Amino acid sequence: MGKIKRFQNREEAYWKTLEELRGEILKEAVVLSLSPQGDFYGKKLAEQFNLPFDRLIIERLYSHINPETILGAISETRDYILIEELVESFQLSEDYLFSQLEKSYGEKVLSQVRNWRGHPIHLQNKKVILVDEASETGLRVMTGIKSCYNAGVENISLFIPLMSVESKKIIVNLVDNLYCGMAVENFVTGYPYFGDDSPLPSSPSPISLPDEILD
Repeated sequence: MGKIKRFQNREEAYWKTLEELRGEILKEAVVLSLSPQGDFYGKKLAEQFNLPFDRLIIERLYSHINPETILGAISETRDYILIEELVESFQLSEDYLFSQLEKSYGEKVLSQVRNWRGHPIHLQNKKVILVDEASETGLRVMTGIKSCYNAGVENISLFIPLMSVESKKIIVNLVDNLYCGMAVENFVTGYPYFGDDSPLPSSPSPISLPDEILD
């Protein structure tokens, strides 16, 4: 196994990804971070090109059986994506799962919206540049893309320093423009892809499904 590629730090990750724009940055676009980790890059991009900055609140849904297993994600626009293979493996009924998504939305997502912005996000007819730090499975990015499409966004670009090759192959067909600093073949969870930089703030505590599973 060869040496795993990585950035020297997050500053280099930003500039490497910026090179992919090739002067194509959209005028009158809104820079929309998808996570606290994405805020670092989103704020720099917005400041450099004098664009408005915001964050689309997205919360992951975790398994009660294995708290590290992500079953899906839901956004502040109430759009969600589920990982069907895992949902089936845990034998969760649709009614039960959707009730947990609604609970997550009401208890976690809306509280973050109130703390972050204080009102619902408005994206209709806007051009957006979605920003995140990394994407291994594409779940959070695809949830953001689905939210934007259903909100009536006119044009969607994605600015992201690190992706797995697998997620890039999928997502490149879902956006108008994809700016990726580095795509890795074998994504290693926990590997220091951003050099010696300290971890950025993580998302709020995960949503866990309760022990009760309905048949």
